[in-house]
This record gives sequence, C-alpha cells and structure tokens, in this order.
Amino acid sequence: MENDSLNLEEFKLVYPDKNPNELLNDEDFLVFAEGKLEKEPLSSVYKKYTALTEKIIVREKEKFAEILANKISAVGSLANSNPGEEIFFTREQVKAMSKAEITKNYEKIRKSQEKWR
Repeated sequence: MENDSLNLEEFKLVYPDKNPNELLNDEDFLVFAEGKLEKEPLSSVYKKYTALTEKIIVREKEKFAEILANKISAVGSLANSNPGEEIFFTREQVKAMSKAEITKNYEKIRKSQEKWR
C-alpha cells in the first residue's frame, strides 16, 4: 500500500504520538482494517479502531466488576446465613476472598482452618 493512499502525513498530524509503521504491523489492527485502508485514510480507520477497542475494554471491566460482585455476595451470604450458628469457610471460599474480606473474616478463617483436612 502506498503512503499517499494511507495519508500518512495527515495521520502524523492527528496522532503525533503514534508510529504508523508500528500500527501497520499490529496484527489486531490489520484484521480490523482489512478492506478499509483502500477506501479511507489511515487516521479515519485508526479512529474507528480505537473507539471499538475502548468499548471492548469498558465491557470487559464491567464483566469483571460483575463477577467480582457476585463472588463477594456469595461469600457474604454464606457468612450471614444464621446469626447464632458458627460460620466456617472452605479453602476455595477463602481463596476467592479479597484481602479486605480475609481481614474482616480473619478469626472465622482461622477457626475454619482447624477443620480443613
């Protein structure tokens, strides 16, 4: 592909911190850009690519936060099952806990460890 058709000068003006040669060697970008670079300047294709990757990142962060919230609520619901009943955690439950949860449940975890075999 010729530099003229890519409008590299325009790309360098719009994205001065991005090396167009590195971008044109990026496999993910090339998959996205397939068939587009013949019709649009590189800066336009890259703008669409970054918008898509940002959406993907936001979606993945939301999924991660949901998974984490589900794990926390699952551990929390076990910890609050019967107020008069002593609570014990399994190794797997403790492994799934955050540092804050471990700190909060430290004594219960220590008592639970006595039952682990």
